[in-house]
Order: sequence, then C-alpha cells, then structure tokens
Amino acid sequence: MESEEIWKDCAGWEGKYQVSTLGNVKSLDRYTRRVDGTINHCREKPRKTQISNCGYVRVSFFDEGKNFMLSVHRLVAEAFIPNPENKPEVNHISGIKTDNSVQNLEWMSSRENKKHGIEMGLISHNGINNNNCKLQEYRIRIIKKLKGIITQKKLATYFGVAENHIGLIHRGKSWKHITI
Repeated sequence: MESEEIWKDCAGWEGKYQVSTLGNVKSLDRYTRRVDGTINHCREKPRKTQISNCGYVRVSFFDEGKNFMLSVHRLVAEAFIPNPENKPEVNHISGIKTDNSVQNLEWMSSRENKKHGIEMGLISHNGINNNNCKLQEYRIRIIKKLKGIITQKKLATYFGVAENHIGLIHRGKSWKHITI
C-alpha cells in the first residue's frame, strides 16, 4: 500500500519550491522579479527532472535569474529525515538511484555510503571497476614488466598516478590479479 504524499518546503527555498515524501518536486504559486526588473507570475506546477551522468534525479530551481541544479534525494532527506549526527551523505537503501521516496533514503557518512555501495555491488573497490581507476590492465602489465628498469617516479609521471601507487603494484599490494 502506497503512503499518502506529504509536501514540505525545500530547505533554503521556502515559499518557492516544495518536495514530497514520494520524491516529487513542484514550484509554488508566486511572483518573482526578473533580471530586467519586470514582475513575473509563476503558477504552481510540477518541476521537470532529469537524470545526471551518475544516474541521480536532479531538478532545476531558479532565483534572481540564476539556475541551480539540485539532487532530489537530498531535497527529500533534508525535508523529511532527521539527521541528528549531521551525516553528510544521503544513501539510497535499495541501491536504486531514481527511487527518491523517503522510505528509500537514509543519512550516512562517506565511509558508510561507500561500504553500502560495495555490499550492494554498485561500486567496486579494486581494479578497473573502481570509479576512480586511472589504469587499465594492459598498463599494469607494462608497469610490472618495467619493475627495476624504470624508476617508480618516472612510471608514476608517465601514467599519471601517484608514485606510491606504482610501489603498491610492484609489491603486489594492488592489482594482484594481473600477472605478466
């Protein structure tokens, strides 16, 4: 059974925009002043959303001629979910980034959020599947072959990674699954 949709003002946008427990967003009926000084009547209406490159639902808010892109999951959490520990990130419990209903969201630390993503199989913490990965497997093989021939510093500069990362590869602490 679907719960009743409840609306609240978006934090920092009181009287202008509201968000609901189901993750919907609307602009409120109001008058605004355009950049040229004319008065514009904005009628209440649902806001169109878009999906970011990372798969999150975003919405545009306007204020004094400026456009602000905001994440819907954060708007919902700020409006409806208490955050007594002041945790900085909002997690999608189901792992579905487009489900912004209040029941699917929770506040987390960065570490908790990353751990949840790994446990859900949404992100990987090793190898090429790591979101921050700069190296591909063939480059790792080259780095391993050049151990002792070219300095770690030169390899790091050439491949655009930190020198200690080259050391971890050479010592078999990272990219263990790649053999020469």
